[in-house]
Amino acid sequence: MKKKYKNVIIFSLFFVLVVFIISLNTEQIFAQSQELEIEYEEIGGLKPETVDFPITSYVKYIFNYMIIGIGGTALWYLLEGGVRFLTSTGKPENLKAARDQILAAFLGIIILLSACIILTYISPQLVIFRLPELEIFAPPEVEEPTPSAPPVYKNFLWRITEIAVSVKDAVGNTEDGIEATAQDIKSLISSCDCKYTQPACLCPDYTESSGCSFLYCYSEEISQPCPDSLEIKEEQQDIIASLSEILYYRNRAIEEREDFLIGIENLEKQISYYEEKIEKEEDYLDTIEGEYARDEQEKFIEDLKNKKTALEDLKARYQDLEGELENLIERIEEIAPPIDRLAKLPDGIPEDEIPGCLANVKEFCAGSCEGGCHDKEKCAPVECNEGNPCPVDEIDEETNNVSGFSDNIKDICDKIIEMVKNIVNP
Repeated sequence: MKKKYKNVIIFSLFFVLVVFIISLNTEQIFAQSQELEIEYEEIGGLKPETVDFPITSYVKYIFNYMIIGIGGTALWYLLEGGVRFLTSTGKPENLKAARDQILAAFLGIIILLSACIILTYISPQLVIFRLPELEIFAPPEVEEPTPSAPPVYKNFLWRITEIAVSVKDAVGNTEDGIEATAQDIKSLISSCDCKYTQPACLCPDYTESSGCSFLYCYSEEISQPCPDSLEIKEEQQDIIASLSEILYYRNRAIEEREDFLIGIENLEKQISYYEEKIEKEEDYLDTIEGEYARDEQEKFIEDLKNKKTALEDLKARYQDLEGELENLIERIEEIAPPIDRLAKLPDGIPEDEIPGCLANVKEFCAGSCEGGCHDKEKCAPVECNEGNPCPVDEIDEETNNVSGFSDNIKDICDKIIEMVKNIVNP
């Protein structure tokens, strides 16, 4: 009979507990908030403060008490039943009583767990033993606009840096750079001379001339009139290869600049979004009466303004970098023609009516002959002279052009590298 009453009491308490907790979900209880002016003990990390506090949190606080009390009681009965079982000394009535107590304790734990499972199914918040932070005023969250292309990311800026470093090296930052190669061509061409060629001599008319006469100078060997002709050919090939390299990076810079323009356009859209949002929030601020709510709204507006300022700063950096990238593209396009002409000048540029070193020998070099047509010594060449037959003036001019553009390009590349660093680490 005693066991029957115990089970009835346990199930009655369980039923009342479930009904009471389920009632927390009703809107009638949630409809009002009351102030708690009592100093509560901390239970499971929960301690209602003496502020305007919802009645639902008060009930949840009491629910923590009940869970801890029921669990502790069940654990105590389980331990007590175990001790009684071990100290029963073989008496049947003591063993039976101990078993009943242990069984009842297990039953209570199962009921407690079942209650938590049922409440979790009904509303998970009912069994989360913590109170949410008090939030009197919560401004609406700002939905960040999603740009069609991300404004800043490592690979994007790394590619810009790669272009700047590579162009700087190709133009004049290494021994094989365009500037150094141009100076090597100029230096090698300066050693060319008519003295390395041969005069052609002939007896023009046996009856009118008693001696041989000079006709023109000619190149008997491939090295004439330049003793370093093979080195000149190698330098010509090197400067053409370097030109192809910087034109490749010019094309890449054009593509990256187009991405910059898209990024700047996206930043402008985001800035416009924040401008409109700030205007709306400032209008809403005028309708708020509570001091705390106004302070929170002002902080929210200030945060929006900071984000807008950051985007404007990023846009300015983007525009500066885009401008230098465009400047680099233009300078590469300007240096390309002088490089191309400098590579061709030793061999001549027919379309510009500029003969090369070999073609100029016949017209530029002067020679002399000695001997006669019918004497023992016969007609023989002596030497060619009159200096360097190569288009030296044109080569000097294009070398100076290449050097000037190279210095400008290196300065632009240094600016681009520094700008990228400022964007990554503002």
